Amino acid sequence: MSQAGSMLPEGRDSNFGTERMAGKVPEAMLDQVRQGWYVRACPYPLEEMIGRFRGLKAIDLNTPIVAIGSCFAQHLAHWLKVNGYHCLPLPWGVIYNPMNLAQIVRQSFEPETWEAEEPYWIVDGVFRDPYRKADDHSGAYPLGPDESRARECLAAFGRISRSLLEQTRWAVFTLGLTELWRNRHDGKAYFRMPDPQVFDPARHEFHNLSFQEIVDSLLYTVDTITRHNPAVRFLLSVSPIPLSVTFRNHLGPYIATQFSKSTLHAAVLEVMDARDNVHYMPGYEIVRNDPTRHYTRDGRHVKSESVNLIMNIFKYLYVV
Repeated sequence: MSQAGSMLPEGRDSNFGTERMAGKVPEAMLDQVRQGWYVRACPYPLEEMIGRFRGLKAIDLNTPIVAIGSCFAQHLAHWLKVNGYHCLPLPWGVIYNPMNLAQIVRQSFEPETWEAEEPYWIVDGVFRDPYRKADDHSGAYPLGPDESRARECLAAFGRISRSLLEQTRWAVFTLGLTELWRNRHDGKAYFRMPDPQVFDPARHEFHNLSFQEIVDSLLYTVDTITRHNPAVRFLLSVSPIPLSVTFRNHLGPYIATQFSKSTLHAAVLEVMDARDNVHYMPGYEIVRNDPTRHYTRDGRHVKSESVNLIMNIFKYLYVV
């Protein structure tokens, strides 16, 4: 399936096995059973996966959109821009976990409540933001050569971020990790493990977000932005890109990745059910359903043609 127009299933496999349910399911429920029956196939038929999923056709080329999150969000933002969508500027850098996302929302809308023990790091003589990763993946977001400039840059970032989140009509959040490093004293989550030049085991600790911490962070993010921008809708997704490294060594990187993704996935769907303006984009399912087709040979990055496929499905589900 390569084109959005081919997403509509021309006819679902009639062999749902529902004939075996005769006499076991109330007659009034048979249609619902047929709709919900799992097709016996591997990989799962994409027409079935997407054909049974309910999106919301409300986006056009003029709809203001922001894409925030992991490096997969950068792929999505690039695609939106190249294809003529109204993708707003993206000053947030790369954000991997929902706690970082909630912190940025707090800095944007409630800066008076944002008090960090480490407002910045100094790395190679440059003041840097511990809570945002630079777009070029060079490390913590650069703020300037001195404390005065760093504070000005942080204040300006909060104002710009708020303005964009108030303007957007769709906010696309792609979540990547549950594992993070944080300050032991105030609990603030960094974008990654602290740089060797600033790392202090008495101050810095590893933490793995729980399901409830993720839900709480997402609900805070959604509710805060909605309070200031009642017209906004959210499109949440889980990045299919595995962890580069885990600090949960008793699991190993592969199993730690599945833990992280499954917890994020469950939390995202929980929040979608809890808020009417929250929707879901099943990019994670599309990639993981047929990994040998969609990943490059390193097993981590998604092929460009697969990004295009996901975005064609985005168009089918959400574009007018």
